[in-house]
Amino acid sequence: MNRHILKLTAGAIVLLAIGIATGVHAADEGGQQADQVGPFARPNLSTQARGITAVAVTNSAPNSTVASTTTLTLLPGMTLRVTNPGPGNQLLLARFSAESACYSSSTASNWCVAEILVDGVEASPGDGTDMSFDSTESGHALSTSWEAHAMDRAAIIVPGVHVVSVYGRTLSSGATFWTGERSLIVEQAPL
Repeated sequence: MNRHILKLTAGAIVLLAIGIATGVHAADEGGQQADQVGPFARPNLSTQARGITAVAVTNSAPNSTVASTTTLTLLPGMTLRVTNPGPGNQLLLARFSAESACYSSSTASNWCVAEILVDGVEASPGDGTDMSFDSTESGHALSTSWEAHAMDRAAIIVPGVHVVSVYGRTLSSGATFWTGERSLIVEQAPL
């Protein structure tokens, strides 16, 4: 019994430390109150939640490439199923990290894109190809230009089961997007 009290106390301290407040609001870019919270986030999500109630993790160590495709391709092992038991909506926080290399023999400007999708919709701030997860550095990056990269996204999810996945692609053909030691972490908090 004391162990459970200790876990709650430690969890409460962590939540206070990261500044999670008890109020909730959602505003668009102009600061206006959002009229509807749907199964995914608006591009400019601004909200607060009451505390983390669930955490899901998946990782995939084998190295792999997305080759030179400009089509979104699921990164190996980067899918999680999460459940919002209800009755209300939840804030979903997703973090993706990986060892990465993005390279091309072309000196043209090119980069590699990673997108976190919730139920097939890019989470906030979703901007498609504008967010560079890694860069070819105009042809200066090599296949051995390994670096650690990370990103995080947010979404509002309604009660039910949801799928969180990470996809990758290159901005234009001719580049290669390589990843290894991938990790996807999803946290949920009631609104």
